[in-house]
Amino acid sequence: MITLIFVTIISLVSYFFPKLIHKYHYILYGIAAFIALLSGFDYSNIITLGYLPLSFIIVVMYTGVLDKGKIRKHLSMVRAENAIIGIILLAPHGIGYIEYYLEYASLLDSPVPLIGIASFSISVPLFITSFPIIRKKFKYKEWKQIHLLAYLFYVLVFIHLLLINNSRIVIYIIIFGVYIILKGIELVKRYQKASLKKPPLHE
Repeated sequence: MITLIFVTIISLVSYFFPKLIHKYHYILYGIAAFIALLSGFDYSNIITLGYLPLSFIIVVMYTGVLDKGKIRKHLSMVRAENAIIGIILLAPHGIGYIEYYLEYASLLDSPVPLIGIASFSISVPLFITSFPIIRKKFKYKEWKQIHLLAYLFYVLVFIHLLLINNSRIVIYIIIFGVYIILKGIELVKRYQKASLKKPPLHE
């Protein structure tokens, strides 16, 4: 499956070259924007069909649930960069399909475009606040609250993929299902750790 190939490539590049990616991130954003602009002239490619942006989203998603170690450390160094590039590449997919439904169909004919538009809309504040220059304008708690929207974004992307119901649906269910399990384990561990820190109640 092409998405898994892209996920593997993005993960390997992020793991081995995090410092280079971080150093030249604005150049990479420019390249991504240029590719996104060019891809918008063709409705049938790996970007407008969503394969490449989805791959970046999956890498960003899984980075947050990996066990603490060298892999998570390296991927976390460029998590913001991968998220920004992913959303830049998502733009032709989202805008292209909005144009298609407005011109050739109706947005109300199916929940698929509505869910897609909702997820794309949520990605906008996540995208904007991922830039360090914008992030610095927020207190950490405020920024963290905004980025809780990422979980809603993941859910809507998953629902969007389920509703499309194509030949890759089983792979999507496995990818997001494993993520949900890992996230659940992480939350349980976090809760247990927080409970241990609480002082005992005195009678």
